[in-house]
Amino acid sequence: MTIDIYAGTKVFHLTDEPSEYHIQYTDRKHLKEIVDKFLEGFYTEVYVYHESINELFKNFKIFFTFIESAGGIVFNKYGQILFLRKSQIWDLPKGKIEVGETPQEAAIREVKEETGLDNLTIVNTLPSSYHIFRRGLKNYLKKIYWFKMVYSGIGQPRPLRTEGIVETRWFDRDQVPFLLDKLHPNLINLVKSVIS
Repeated sequence: MTIDIYAGTKVFHLTDEPSEYHIQYTDRKHLKEIVDKFLEGFYTEVYVYHESINELFKNFKIFFTFIESAGGIVFNKYGQILFLRKSQIWDLPKGKIEVGETPQEAAIREVKEETGLDNLTIVNTLPSSYHIFRRGLKNYLKKIYWFKMVYSGIGQPRPLRTEGIVETRWFDRDQVPFLLDKLHPNLINLVKSVIS
């Protein structure tokens, strides 16, 4: 198993699949050195191997403030997929999980808040995505739980402008490949897996 963690276009891979090209995890101090080099731009892509992916991820997490979010890939009755745009980047509706919420509840709430759509049903769970970002002096690691959803209503999506969303739009499946280079890098494989 491999966990891909994005920082912009850079990728930090945690894996339990051995290879002569992967860096062998030895201890937290060594892992911290690799993480620091990655954050400083020394690596654009790095693989760190340990036989236990759970232990490796647990030790990786301690170097960050860990937050969890949830969101959805939403389909309408015509098979179109909903995307939202912030500036020039297309994205999927998502947001932070609130205290007492399940990831499923948070995903539905966030889609509704960011797009104005209700009548949403979760049809299955998709792979989670991870990314690193910096705010002030802190480095954050965000896990996003993703769900495939179906919208059964008749209303049109409306962008939540207070969140910086300037457009919400339904795209046909055959239009989505043209969006891939305008998506956040951590979403590309997720979206490809849903449209294939």
